[in-house]
Amino acid sequence: MGDNGHMANPYAPKPPGSSAPPRDHEDPPTGPPPDGQGSDAPASRPPERQKDGSRRRTPRTPVDPAIMVPLSRRIMLFALVLLACLLLSTAPLPWRMGSVALAAAALVLGGTALRRAWRAKVRGALIVAIAAGMAVSVTLGLATLAVIPVWDIEMARQTCMDGAITHSAQIGCFTDYRDALETYQDSLTG
Repeated sequence: MGDNGHMANPYAPKPPGSSAPPRDHEDPPTGPPPDGQGSDAPASRPPERQKDGSRRRTPRTPVDPAIMVPLSRRIMLFALVLLACLLLSTAPLPWRMGSVALAAAALVLGGTALRRAWRAKVRGALIVAIAAGMAVSVTLGLATLAVIPVWDIEMARQTCMDGAITHSAQIGCFTDYRDALETYQDSLTG
């Protein structure tokens, strides 16, 4: 407590001639460790424990804004191309194949964004999100490519569904599609 009954400011400069207040924690020991390890000990120490038992971590250095601006633009472009790939993968069949090109572009953009983020020492959720987006682009590309062997069956289903107005007509289209897929699978297995 200060002279007037209020708590003293611990950050204020000490008046000349005053003694330093008692410290709540001890300074880390300097010099060689007491167990005789001497200069053979590793240079880095494990983080010291605080009073509550948790370890004290050194704060991360912030990423340079001059690096983050182009990196965030690259990530935004990656996300937009990935979104376009997702939307195009639901389009009718001739146009659906365009999502393969967009998936490849998203994979390249994601790879460069991931490399730049790693070099800029950006860690955490951003790295995971970029990697997950790259996995999604690979999955979308492969799922779209899987349509190629059954192109004629898919086109027939698509034509049937375009003309199906009633629910029973849609069920008929689905039944024909399923039967055609089973016939194709039987032809593959022999």
